[in-house]
Amino acid sequence: MVRAQTRRHRRTLWSALLTGVGGASLAVAAGAWWQHTGESPPNILIVTMCSWRLERIGAYGGTSGSTPRFDALAAKSIVFDHAWSNGVYTSVAHAALLTGRYPEGNGLIDATSTIDRSVPTLPEILKLYGYHTLAWTTANAPLSFRAQDGFERGFDRFDQPETSAQGRVARFAPPESPWLAVAHVKDTHVPYDVDGQSANDPNPVIQEWLTRTRRRLPGDPDPDAWVAEQFATDPEAKTALLRRYDADLHSGDARLGELLDTLGDQLEDTVVIVVGDHGDALGEHGRIGHGALEPEVAHVAMIIHLPGESPRRVTDDVSLVDLMPTLLDLANATPPAVRDGRDLMPLLRGQPVAAVPAVVQFLRRAPQHTALIGWDGFAQGDRWEACDREGHLCRAWAFSAGAWSSAAPDAALVAEGRASLKNTALSVEGRAATEAERNAIRTAGYWQAVPEP
Repeated sequence: MVRAQTRRHRRTLWSALLTGVGGASLAVAAGAWWQHTGESPPNILIVTMCSWRLERIGAYGGTSGSTPRFDALAAKSIVFDHAWSNGVYTSVAHAALLTGRYPEGNGLIDATSTIDRSVPTLPEILKLYGYHTLAWTTANAPLSFRAQDGFERGFDRFDQPETSAQGRVARFAPPESPWLAVAHVKDTHVPYDVDGQSANDPNPVIQEWLTRTRRRLPGDPDPDAWVAEQFATDPEAKTALLRRYDADLHSGDARLGELLDTLGDQLEDTVVIVVGDHGDALGEHGRIGHGALEPEVAHVAMIIHLPGESPRRVTDDVSLVDLMPTLLDLANATPPAVRDGRDLMPLLRGQPVAAVPAVVQFLRRAPQHTALIGWDGFAQGDRWEACDREGHLCRAWAFSAGAWSSAAPDAALVAEGRASLKNTALSVEGRAATEAERNAIRTAGYWQAVPEP
């Protein structure tokens, strides 16, 4: 009874502080909840969902029924309709999330780079404020969220599978309060075979795609481009692919449910963020999966569940780099002086903020490792621009009638997006990949990400 009353009091205080009741300033409302209660600062759970395509999720209009646990949490959370990843691979996206810096500003841009030692991470900072920290992931593969790529910094414990096989990982168990836990769920991933029982498919086109994917050798045509081309004349093949995808989506959603169930009573007192690390193309632009700078890949789901806060939808553009300063504010911790992300606390309190474009980067080092080349993407509302750094070419899209399509260039969006890159002056260093690393990247399916020798 006492515990229930404490939770009700805490939820009431959360709501009062977030809405500014009694003239509370933003600084107090954002971060001093736990100081007012005399209790520990809030526990924080971040769950990143791999390859979740926005339009297939129930809370975002999907009709497959594959995400009941996510949808139930979204119904009592703050839902962001225009959230964007800052990278098109899992590792790049997580580095942006944990540092509040764009890829070229934190150092991790590809399969052989890591977060620069000069850039502080969210778990490192929260440990200074007494937090216990845990990382938990269902994957151990190149370009994913794993300890050996530098993500172990700041975590007391990093639970991951012993090999690249998914699923064999210690049961999720949050540490002593106050805690930060970052959990990555990779159940959804090309070729959408998370249960290991879908190596074959009754649809002949999808079966041929699976065969070409498994047997692919350097120099072979791209099987994803081939199968996407078939969809134009064979809608049943597209339906078969979506069936596989939705099964993976449901598996990831069930894993999310298991994580939430593990918290038990702690869930009512925990700040929970569920966010996509990136989306997946499902035949658009001749692609299946991610690893390309396109809006279907960069547009992600994001919800923030705050105890006692009323659910609502936010239409402002936000991105993964915004989560670090926001969570530090909630924990009453001082953010780094140099950061690209902005504190979302005004949005969480329902206050208007200035519109700024989201930045998404798809970069690699030049063959001599002397410069960064690639593309910068800029998103704002239903507009998207991707610009090539070498030739200054831009591709523009607009979202209408439920899909992204080519549009007239938006010079103002590009100019504003490029201006926001003022902080990303870090010199990204790396090394040449070994042949074993190159083969591991191919095995993981990231052929377009295989670095130069």
